[in-house]
Amino acid sequence: MSINTSITKWLEKAEPDYYTMFIKSWIPYNAWYMHNFFDEDSNPKRTSDRDIIYHIENNSNAYKNAIAGFLNGTSDGAGDFKRLISNLHYKLEETPIPDYDNRISFCNICIDNNAQKEGPYTITETDFVVTGKHDKNIVPKTNPRWIFEVLEKKTGMTISRVALQKCSISELRANSDFRSLIRKYQAAMESCLNEIDPNKKTNIVILPVYNKTRTKIQQPPNSIIIDEIRHLYFTDNIDDICRALIQILYELRCKLFHGEIEPSDNYLGIYEQAFLIQRILIKSLK
Repeated sequence: MSINTSITKWLEKAEPDYYTMFIKSWIPYNAWYMHNFFDEDSNPKRTSDRDIIYHIENNSNAYKNAIAGFLNGTSDGAGDFKRLISNLHYKLEETPIPDYDNRISFCNICIDNNAQKEGPYTITETDFVVTGKHDKNIVPKTNPRWIFEVLEKKTGMTISRVALQKCSISELRANSDFRSLIRKYQAAMESCLNEIDPNKKTNIVILPVYNKTRTKIQQPPNSIIIDEIRHLYFTDNIDDICRALIQILYELRCKLFHGEIEPSDNYLGIYEQAFLIQRILIKSLK
């Protein structure tokens, strides 16, 4: 082996492996929440990581309270913590982690269970209405159960019907029956799907506003400052931000643990910020 090759390999070894570092930072968190929140007797049961993470998101605990303390500015290092969140946000936007329907983003994050299971989406100024529902009675279970229809208002007659395996925009757009519809019916059907999607997404990022002369960027109403330099603002609902961050870190963990992404340089910056955030938060669990 030449000396140049040897130097190159040692330089590669010197680079931080944030994928492994993030995994290592998850292990004490995993041990903490399994010890404190695993419960076969709870209703509903908390016997999976997903169940327990949902419980952490929606109840007071050391991990969630640590995030809230930084966001409220009541904890030392609040400014640094918010900058890490800002870095994570921009890294996720620069290098989206697939797939389309489940993109990890503060602009598109599921933090609530959607109670709406069916409903109409009226097309104005026409004689038709678009409806959608999740029909669990369709058998066998392998048959498409998400049903979207264009109905004639007066008679209730079905003009067009689209059946999907999942409540998925990408599956909808690939469906031949959907593609045969005129554009306004397609748009209405997409809106209807979004309304009844059980994983309906929330955007916690609030766009900045300008003054009347458009010479100065101002903080928008009902927001908190995450990054003043880059004008990044989130909703002022601290609980929503906490839940979003907990969910995003968990989704990043799942993508890595389940082998859904290649550990390439493309995503390394995302996992660097995730590790730095997680390293801070696990110290609150001591």
